[in-house]
Amino acid sequence: MRVPTFTNVMLPSLIICLSAVGADVSTTPENVSNGTAVTQFGPITDAELREGLSDSELARLEELIPHGKEHNARFDLTEDELSRATSAQLVQHYLTSPMPVAFGLYSKSEIGLYRAYRESATLTELLERDDFVDGFIAFYANTKKAITNPDSTQRTSGAISLSLMHADHLLLYAPLFKRTAGHERRLLAELVDLCRTIADLNAKNRARTGEDLYNNPIHLCLHLLKRIDPDGFSRWDADAAFIKDEHAFLEYVALQVNT
Repeated sequence: MRVPTFTNVMLPSLIICLSAVGADVSTTPENVSNGTAVTQFGPITDAELREGLSDSELARLEELIPHGKEHNARFDLTEDELSRATSAQLVQHYLTSPMPVAFGLYSKSEIGLYRAYRESATLTELLERDDFVDGFIAFYANTKKAITNPDSTQRTSGAISLSLMHADHLLLYAPLFKRTAGHERRLLAELVDLCRTIADLNAKNRARTGEDLYNNPIHLCLHLLKRIDPDGFSRWDADAAFIKDEHAFLEYVALQVNT
């Protein structure tokens, strides 16, 4: 799987087009429970997200975080909006905004994610909810709607790919990934459908231009598969970096989801 490059995407135009790819979250997909799913782990805590960070790293972050909060204030939801928003709306707003930029500033993911959590009131609110997994399920459903929209363009594909990569960074971070336990099949049901659609669109665009349109979150499927089918995971893990036959892999995952 080839990952799209973003060397030609300038930040100002990216910020402009981010708002164009946020799908409507006023309605929740049928297979997403709106706030009713409760994980066995409870909401994520500040102390949990600090784990793995040294005192010097935390001290440096405390210097930077106020500046990040000031920057994010232009994009964050207000206190009233946060209190009224569903988890689906929080995920959609955060991932399609410029706020996740902190993820890519550090080679150590724990630093970037903790900084992002502290600097964004939207992300803080989301991660303190028991049902945040439902928000991601809705996000993947809405992303499929966005990429199959006839008005979707090459210009917006970079922004959509960025939001998908940011979702991966969040869900694969250990404190969050732990809380997907028990929700693997619900996540995979939506992801498989999205990944199939992306694989088809990428194949068509490669035939024309030699490039993929979208980043395919297929490796997230692989990590979730490991939980529900360790033997199947071992079968595919040899190709974890580049799964050669995406449709065969997704067909296998779909069978496990329905088992």
